[in-house]
Amino acid sequence: MRNHKYTIIELPLMGVVYSLIIVSFLAIFFLNLGWVILNLYFFIVDGVQTLIVGSTFIENIYFSTYLKWILLIDVVWIISALVFASTRSSYM
Repeated sequence: MRNHKYTIIELPLMGVVYSLIIVSFLAIFFLNLGWVILNLYFFIVDGVQTLIVGSTFIENIYFSTYLKWILLIDVVWIISALVFASTRSSYM
């Protein structure tokens, strides 16, 4: 095992943090993509009914509780990534 000050299973701590940022980005990306695909699917399937009831695709998006949570997660992730990038003294 190497004699690094901060190591977790022979990876420097920054390598672990960077890996977690990449994995969390992929998870958030697929979460956003899944939400968009699911909403488009429901709008296509229930398109005629939504026209009769009066709720539009924009109203479905605006009143979506899931969208608000997804946007909160996106904002927290972006802030975390910016803090991580700004605290780095060197990228090599």
